[in-house]
Amino acid sequence: MRSSKCLTGLVFLTILTFVPCGLRAQAPAMGPAPAAPANSTLTPEFLEKMLKLIAAQGQDRDCPAAFANPLGLGATGQTWADHQAVAYGKTTGFLYGFAVSRGSDQDVLITVRRPKDILAFRSRRDGTLVSAFAFEIQSKQLGMRPPAKAQEDFIEVCEFWRANVDKLLAAPASK
Repeated sequence: MRSSKCLTGLVFLTILTFVPCGLRAQAPAMGPAPAAPANSTLTPEFLEKMLKLIAAQGQDRDCPAAFANPLGLGATGQTWADHQAVAYGKTTGFLYGFAVSRGSDQDVLITVRRPKDILAFRSRRDGTLVSAFAFEIQSKQLGMRPPAKAQEDFIEVCEFWRANVDKLLAAPASK
């Protein structure tokens, strides 16, 4: 029972690390985006804008293993070093995150914190959804979601970024 509470607390603290801390840093050099398949959520043009946003306004973070590992990011028990942009959805009240690895991993991590849960998606740069989970805040339960069932939410979160990336790029970075 006690170890279950500790694990649940660890998962919750892990997710809180994605709350922006206001630090800004230079993004690592990124290679060109791969060609996107037809009807891709992450087109090369959109991904290029997101990489510019992350470079200009992003933060270096270490995504804890309890959050990254279930998605297949990082070595087992190891953090996933990332550089991320975050934005608050003024109409939704949700906190959105878009992260890329500071290492050699080419996948992206896209998250949204909603009032009752946190959704996390690991995607290839061509928009292929690899893995996803939902973390229920009240029960502190993390449940893996098959990519086919998570696809609709993934598209919705990407659409937030697509609708806001130009405005965010035009805004001065806060220090």
